[in-house]
Amino acid sequence: MTFAAALVGFFLSVLFLLGPLALQVATAIGVTFTVIGLPLVPAFTIGIVPGVILYILISVLLYVAASAATGPRPADGQVTPSVPVIEEVCRGLLLGINASGQLLFTPVAYAALVPVLPLPFLGLLALSVPIAVYLSLLNLAASVAAGNRTYNAFLGWSSVLSPMSWPVTLVGATLAVWSLIMSGLGFPLRVTMEWWTLTLVFHGTVPAFFPTAYNLGNFSFITVEFRAQSPSPALANTGFAFTTADGVTFHETGHTLSVGAFGPAFHYIGALDENVFGGGENAYAEIIAESQQRDADRPFLSIWTPPVGPIAGPAGANTRPTVAAPWPAVIPPAVAAVGQMIPLDASTGVADPDGYPLAAINPGGTPPLGFLWLIQAPPGSLAALANDAADPNIFVPDLGGDYTWRALLTDGLNGNARQAILSVVQARANGPYAGAPNAAIPLSAAGSTAGSAGALPSVAAAGAPVLTLAWTVTLGGAIATLNNPTSESPTFTAPVGNYEVTLTATAAGVSHTAIATVTVA
Repeated sequence: MTFAAALVGFFLSVLFLLGPLALQVATAIGVTFTVIGLPLVPAFTIGIVPGVILYILISVLLYVAASAATGPRPADGQVTPSVPVIEEVCRGLLLGINASGQLLFTPVAYAALVPVLPLPFLGLLALSVPIAVYLSLLNLAASVAAGNRTYNAFLGWSSVLSPMSWPVTLVGATLAVWSLIMSGLGFPLRVTMEWWTLTLVFHGTVPAFFPTAYNLGNFSFITVEFRAQSPSPALANTGFAFTTADGVTFHETGHTLSVGAFGPAFHYIGALDENVFGGGENAYAEIIAESQQRDADRPFLSIWTPPVGPIAGPAGANTRPTVAAPWPAVIPPAVAAVGQMIPLDASTGVADPDGYPLAAINPGGTPPLGFLWLIQAPPGSLAALANDAADPNIFVPDLGGDYTWRALLTDGLNGNARQAILSVVQARANGPYAGAPNAAIPLSAAGSTAGSAGALPSVAAAGAPVLTLAWTVTLGGAIATLNNPTSESPTFTAPVGNYEVTLTATAAGVSHTAIATVTVA
């Protein structure tokens, strides 16, 4: 029966290979193949474990084929598959296999959880068959409805009910609990909810397994964040009405949707493609997730948002705005100090071949041109721009470390983005101190930095800004003597009195000063 189902799937695929319904038909084939064939194999022939292995192998083959058929990825912007029918057929089969899993395994999974979680699942067990049908049909609908904002909301919220998502979501829930525990121990953490996909987002969290962010179902972990307070022009033409334009967050919630639609094997295969096999942002799973955000400087395959179509302008079809190098025109200095005013200017040297003028962001997502400044700030920083869409702009860093600036220029459909890194110097005198008269009192510069890689001289990374320290201790204008005024932990002795300690940290000619008190009594 499994072989017969595979033959039926093969001939139906050939029959509709060149037809416009390839994606929908392939989805149905995936369901037929799985419902008729795969469950019977593990149930009656070779066992559960080989059946799961077979499911993973089929998913790998379909993922690789879909990725190959997608063809070359541009440096940024929309990806156009080189063999669109093959990509659609493979994507449809992946959707169909996951949809059949929803139908077959939801009642079994709910029944298995009743002894563990009796109160919530006793009620759900009675509804397990209708829920299974609902999840399966919702999954199938991705072949025709992916990109519809309301559908995406149903998919994200329903993913928590889906046993096919649990192999990913339960891992995310475990790491979420761990993050909350670590937060209680003093690690910086900010938790937000992206309500449209029901994704709980942990910002600046532990564990930081990846340098930027990662997703585990309805849980996302942002180890660094680009913050903005105004709607992103990159999202304006999608119909999304977000009040916070955090491109990293939206990309990760794209993975939430992919887990709900394609299942656990797709998610973990995509993670290997991105992080182990070198796919990076060009990995097939990544360009699908990116369509939830549609950043102007990353490739995306339009699945979770509608394709970008040309729009009419004074010069004809829409083309990407251009920038004159270097751009932004005023780039933040390489090194600055906490509290220093940093001017930002991106308006010089920009132009739109379509002839649209430079103006404020249009909420409807059509020209004129608009800007958005995004900040990737060190953990714990609360610094932000009063208006992310304004240009020129001024920013004042509040903590030492590295800030990454991105200036995004867009006409609502196409855009350019550039970034620059600012290393901020901060001195930390870490007072107040106290000690006995004429006894050595230790001081500490712990936490002083010249960017995240330019910490104290004893631990500075290679190539980081060189940080130098200078201590002074005064009482009524008199300067006390320290044993080593340029070290990280000097000591000094003094008679009774209230002293003022000044620490100056300098890197690349930029200095920052911190003051503490010492009580000798």
